[in-house]
Amino acid sequence: MDIEEDIKLELDEDLIKDFLEEFHDCNEEVERTLLLLDQDSTSKDLINQLFRSVHTIKSNLRMVALDRLSEIVHTLENIIDDVRNNRHQYVEGTSDIILVVITQVHELSVQLLHDANAEDNMDYLYNAVHHLCMVEPEHLQHEIYLTLQKLDPDGDYRDDDELVDDTASEPVRETQPSPEKSLEEITFEIDSDMEFFIELGQQMEDSFSHWQGRNKRMLDLCLQMNQMAGTPIDTSQLAAAVYLHDIGMSFIPSEILSKPAKLDADEELILQNHCHLGHEWLKRIKGWESAAKIVYQHHERVNGSGYPQGLKNDEICDGAKIIAIANTYEAMTNSRAHRQHKRPIVRAVLEINGNSGTLYDTQWVEHFNQVIKMRTKKT
Repeated sequence: MDIEEDIKLELDEDLIKDFLEEFHDCNEEVERTLLLLDQDSTSKDLINQLFRSVHTIKSNLRMVALDRLSEIVHTLENIIDDVRNNRHQYVEGTSDIILVVITQVHELSVQLLHDANAEDNMDYLYNAVHHLCMVEPEHLQHEIYLTLQKLDPDGDYRDDDELVDDTASEPVRETQPSPEKSLEEITFEIDSDMEFFIELGQQMEDSFSHWQGRNKRMLDLCLQMNQMAGTPIDTSQLAAAVYLHDIGMSFIPSEILSKPAKLDADEELILQNHCHLGHEWLKRIKGWESAAKIVYQHHERVNGSGYPQGLKNDEICDGAKIIAIANTYEAMTNSRAHRQHKRPIVRAVLEINGNSGTLYDTQWVEHFNQVIKMRTKKT
């Protein structure tokens, strides 16, 4: 028995409990700081706060003799220190790699403190992250992307030129079952109107390479959230709104939709008008007034910062609140034209929860969390 293993045996349950509680607190601080850095990646105060939190995690790992994990976190500390000292920029993907590594270190630390044989992934994780400390600044973002692919293969990270139709699926024609064993089958009526909506939704998908499979993914999530809440929203109305929430985009000039640079103020207003256009189109079809209202409000936010009306809280219908969450989750976990790679699921969940009560309805965020937890348990 080596010295490190002997020390592990001497750790009492109170010390382990204290360690895990402090790890949790530091991890929450890391998450909050990363959210803020996504908005202002040049803030020295935020970089310093992130460095301190990561340093604390590293030191605490050594206190409980998890030295190898401490070395892994030390590599993150070095990356952050390079940013602090202007040797590297805080490039896209930095938040993601920090979050993914800290999450995996936390999982490993729990395993190691209760099972001395759970060390198989440590060297792999160390080598993957340590490599980033030796990368030239101009290659850092690409190497982060490659490392995320290795550490979070389910995240399906891809470069822009690798965007392919690998997630396309057939549109729903009869029923839309829940993929989760613990959720009941979710169905809605497929009449001639719904057939038409599904076809239009598929045409919209086909118009944007980065939207392939989007309808089905959003439909699954929206219907499951609705079911988790006791199905307060008519399933067919919600399904129609999912398929058609961006139908107004078809009336927006293509030069705005395909513009690679940031839109100016006038162009942004034109783009935002897609909510009104979609609503006006759908409300003319008898029997779909509720779906039309959802389409009109799906970019509203509970603190009034959304559009087109700046509605707040209960002024926003529940269907729109669901789609607001599902839209953000889809955008963050699946590649978009303006981003180099997808973000890991845990990052998207963190972002949505971080904006609970401000951008997103608190109760619907909770239902979203329940669905994601059930999906995670299944995998």
